Amino acid sequence: MSEQPSPPIVRGVSDLHGALPEIEPCDVLVLAGDLVPLELQADATRSRNWFSTVFAAWLDGVPATEVVGVAGNHDFMLSWDLSRGVHRWLFDANWTYLQDAGVRLECGLSVWGTPWSPGTSDWAFSSDEQALREAFKDIPDGLDVLITHTPPFGKGDRAPAAPDPLLGHLNDYRHIGSRELQHAIHRARPRLVVFGHVHADGGWRIQIDDTLYANVSVLDEAYRLVRSASEPLLHTAESA
Repeated sequence: MSEQPSPPIVRGVSDLHGALPEIEPCDVLVLAGDLVPLELQADATRSRNWFSTVFAAWLDGVPATEVVGVAGNHDFMLSWDLSRGVHRWLFDANWTYLQDAGVRLECGLSVWGTPWSPGTSDWAFSSDEQALREAFKDIPDGLDVLITHTPPFGKGDRAPAAPDPLLGHLNDYRHIGSRELQHAIHRARPRLVVFGHVHADGGWRIQIDDTLYANVSVLDEAYRLVRSASEPLLHTAESA
């Protein structure tokens, strides 16, 4: 009998805000938004320069066969400059950027990425739930990986009452994820949902039925790098 190919190893990070952590070897690295440094986020020229120099150099050293990601609510320049679609080698960096679009990776995984979060127009890719319903309705059924910035409501979306809680201590919080995203996930039933946005719940994950939810934020509420992408998200199941 021929030997079955090993399933792809997927890792994920979110809410980098300019922090570029070491990544362990993987087949696919997922970036779930809020990439650009805070001090550059309102400056399109400086943001573009950061993506094409610092970010591109980091990706060159990342031991991942493929890198795919979305924007977040702090990535203003991506909301100003780009339209919906699949953007490969964006800013001369070795990654695929998805804006309400999907792609099948070389490893065989089907991926859809959307940057939208609940919020006001003061932030990039932010709107009310009625508008988010329109954004999320195109998420296709049967995906391997869904990349979002916001968590779905009730899944890794605990925002603390205190501005800088001790890591792992979320005694007083509220859920701020998107209800419309959760409705879309119930319909589409992806195997893996990767997101961030809520720093304090970084590292949270749960398997519900056939879907694994994972908040992969690497920063805490004080924007300190406190987590890594050491644990694979998909490594035991074959792609659909």
